[in-house]
Amino acid sequence: MSPDRSELLARVLAFDIDGDEVALPFAARLAREQGWSRTHTDRVIEEYKRYVFLAVTAGITVCPSEDVDAAWHMHLTYTKSYWKRFCGEVLGRPLHHEPTKGGPAEGAKHFAMYAETLTAYREAFGRAAPANIWPAGNERFGDDTRHRVVNVARNWVIPKAPVKRVAQLTAAFVLIALAVPGCNGGVNPFELKNKEFLTTLGCALVAAVCIGRVVRSVMRTPDAIPDDEYQLDWEQTAYLAGGAGRLMTAAVARLVGRDLAHVGDDGKRLIRTGPIPDDISSVERAVLQGLPVSNDAASLKPIQQAVDAAFARNVERLEEEGITIPKGRQVLIAFTSLMPLAVVLLCLSLPRLLMGLDAKKPVEYLVATSIVGGVFSLLIVLAGSGRLSHRGRALLAEQKERCDPLRAGTRWENSGDAGMAVALFGTAVLAGTAIAPLQTWYPRQTNEASSGGCGGSSGCGVGAAGGWMRGGCGGD
Repeated sequence: MSPDRSELLARVLAFDIDGDEVALPFAARLAREQGWSRTHTDRVIEEYKRYVFLAVTAGITVCPSEDVDAAWHMHLTYTKSYWKRFCGEVLGRPLHHEPTKGGPAEGAKHFAMYAETLTAYREAFGRAAPANIWPAGNERFGDDTRHRVVNVARNWVIPKAPVKRVAQLTAAFVLIALAVPGCNGGVNPFELKNKEFLTTLGCALVAAVCIGRVVRSVMRTPDAIPDDEYQLDWEQTAYLAGGAGRLMTAAVARLVGRDLAHVGDDGKRLIRTGPIPDDISSVERAVLQGLPVSNDAASLKPIQQAVDAAFARNVERLEEEGITIPKGRQVLIAFTSLMPLAVVLLCLSLPRLLMGLDAKKPVEYLVATSIVGGVFSLLIVLAGSGRLSHRGRALLAEQKERCDPLRAGTRWENSGDAGMAVALFGTAVLAGTAIAPLQTWYPRQTNEASSGGCGGSSGCGVGAAGGWMRGGCGGD
């Protein structure tokens, strides 16, 4: 690329569409209207700028992807920003938006233009255009052309794929249920003898559990993104692996690993080694400001609360990115996944119980089966934490694979990655290292397995008394 073009590209990429501080930035408005995460929106805006660079330098008529075109459309509404500052001052020439005239010939022309654009992109930037923003031509001129602007205050927007999967599963369940009675006019389950009815009830509970688990999985959107470019830092990794408790555990390990804190001679107090430096995160600062501290629940509770407050904005950002699931949606997912179980108990078990009581027949086995089977079914349906979406689970799994060498203390002691090591693999990785005394200081020991057990943020450590390891053995 020539120096002139390199300079132009730098100017285009550095261009600030807003031009000043505003309450609703261009990126936030675009993300809201398109239903995108802020990370994806920022990438689209960058790709829009790269497209503009191609439009004025490639020597061909270029065609944008649907996402890039959405960014271009919105920028055109910022008339002063687009025409005066962007075209006039940065590009030095006007850049008009010409929509297609429609028809098969126009479709074929734009398909060819799009293919040439992807080729020009690769030649100009030395890499292929990102597929999640620049899809293949058959997709670009297929489903991508069916976008609609929807007022989400008046309408619900529900992805088709999960709904279809649930509908197909429900239809299959109903068909099986209808086929089981046979061709003799059907069997009334309430006329079955005790042993046969209990067998039927057990099969219905198993079916309810299977449907509940599938529904739970289907609703944990968004799905994993192929070649996801989102990069987790050590704080986000710790939070995904075990909630706020694991985040605090990792922060302490990071501080001790950097010689900013150490365990006292009594093995119970964590002491700050000097003044608080400037180059630390807000979570680390929250911990350091609470030192010295003993490793009992009451003493640790204020530090945990400070860590929660320091990381609150990041929690919101992870939810906005579709990496974690907001608590309200977690409740909805849990409620929906338990509906099949509720149907079995309310429509099969309860009527039979009332009929038995009315007829003064023994119902002990029915009650025992309903209670024990219902409790076990509920636990199985809700097993595992519901905090992470499929995208979050995939990102955490990729992070574990990428950072697997950190299982060995010698691989992180010299790099200062104690925080990431503990975030992913628990305090077990501290054994045999220079900061091994910290392992016994923690109120609760954790390892990789303990990051995926009890789930949620209700706590598995010291519980309501302190919350030090709140969610520390929770995960996905």
